[in-house]
Amino acid sequence: MNNASQTFEYQTINEEAHGASVSEMRSSSAILKLFFGIPKTLQVVGKDNDTFKGQLAKFWERFCEITSDSGTLTIKLIEGRFFVNESLCKITRKTPALEEGISRWQELGVGGVEIRYTPESDSLAMFFEALTQKTDSGATVEQLREMLLDNAIHGIRIFSVEEVGDDQSLKEQRRLQMRRQARTVFFKSMRVVNDITSNSFASKEIKLKQTSSVVRSLVDQVIEDDSALVEMTAIKDFDDYTFAHSVNVCIYSLSIGVKLKLDRKRLSQLGFAALFHDIGKVKLPVEVVKKPGVFNESDWAHMRNHPAIGAKSLLTSFKIDSQVIRAAIVAFEHHMNIDNTGYPVRSNRRELSLFTRIITVADTFDALTSGRIYITDPIPPIEVLRKMLFRMQNKFDHLILKVFIGNIGLFPAGSLVLLSSSQVAVIERNNPMTPGAPVVRIIGDRFGLKDEVELLDLSTEANSQITIKRFLDPQQSNIDLKRFVYKDLPLAKE
Repeated sequence: MNNASQTFEYQTINEEAHGASVSEMRSSSAILKLFFGIPKTLQVVGKDNDTFKGQLAKFWERFCEITSDSGTLTIKLIEGRFFVNESLCKITRKTPALEEGISRWQELGVGGVEIRYTPESDSLAMFFEALTQKTDSGATVEQLREMLLDNAIHGIRIFSVEEVGDDQSLKEQRRLQMRRQARTVFFKSMRVVNDITSNSFASKEIKLKQTSSVVRSLVDQVIEDDSALVEMTAIKDFDDYTFAHSVNVCIYSLSIGVKLKLDRKRLSQLGFAALFHDIGKVKLPVEVVKKPGVFNESDWAHMRNHPAIGAKSLLTSFKIDSQVIRAAIVAFEHHMNIDNTGYPVRSNRRELSLFTRIITVADTFDALTSGRIYITDPIPPIEVLRKMLFRMQNKFDHLILKVFIGNIGLFPAGSLVLLSSSQVAVIERNNPMTPGAPVVRIIGDRFGLKDEVELLDLSTEANSQITIKRFLDPQQSNIDLKRFVYKDLPLAKE
């Protein structure tokens, strides 16, 4: 179970090579927290308090560090992500003040601010005070602009949401950052599954800290942008697909959980259960687990044992708590169906847990589309969804299945498709309002693969004549899908 070198060989990501240095990112994060923390302090202690004055002085100190060349600080909020001086700012944890500041910006219609050297400390204090004041219903960013003019504050400019939203270069930064972040989280998750299954095989106790950390990262990523992670699930040609399958099922399950509006605690529990739903296969004969062909009765006899083995492994490998107990229940139940079929066979109808019903849908979809483990050939995603919805509907919770299909779309991110224009494309993301017309990356045509990739939104009027003809099998088409999923290729136009 330890030979997973090929699994991780494609993770050649150098985060520092893409954008700001580590010190710049830390300074940006610090000034952002000060910018939104100062109004909160002002609300509590007032502008004559030494604590407020100290924070204001610290803000200026950070301001001078960041603006030593330009003399200008810009802070913009685009699609839930902050940009400081046109660079995406990574925030590991959003403080209550930051959350409140974001809500305040949304209330006022503020998309960003620009601060130059010219404001005096009194002017800055007045500006921060304005951000804390309650306004009448329907107030807009124009009220803040008028306040700046009325108080002769000339060094601060306020951008509306519409003005900031037109900045395509910053949107592109965010898109690339989400993809890089998704790759990092995906491979980190695979390493954790690898380590833990190895420890489970050796009957060693496993500490929860490492697992909890990676599950939190997956939860955060799915909440913010699940399409970048779903794109990673399209890669099926790992040497040992067992680890990737577990992470894929976790991603799909969390995307369902978010749509069901589960809170973070329950999402973390769901993610943990999904990540280790198949841990029982660790103790099965390798020749059964990796058998590419159809199972015989002896193979099935072994395979039907893995749910019970998995539940026992979780209860003996981890310190027992409510999260581990829920995961053990899922491991035991995940091949049981709503219609009382499946295995382990039970004599009485069993009410399956919510987590089991979610993970069963995710597990089935990934198994059928992968062409691994007792399924001879992969099935195109749209055919799998049809099969699950019409031929296997009695096996699943209908609501959860519909939520999954609605979220993943008819054409899941990362899928390779042929367009009616005879172009070859990779699905970038789905358009919820037009499920049959996603955003795609054109990677080639009848003459071969392109060096420059073009982003195309099929839902727009200009592209309405282009449709998706069919899915393509990357191996049969001799296309290395990893090249387009793992690397950040330049985009020609949107």
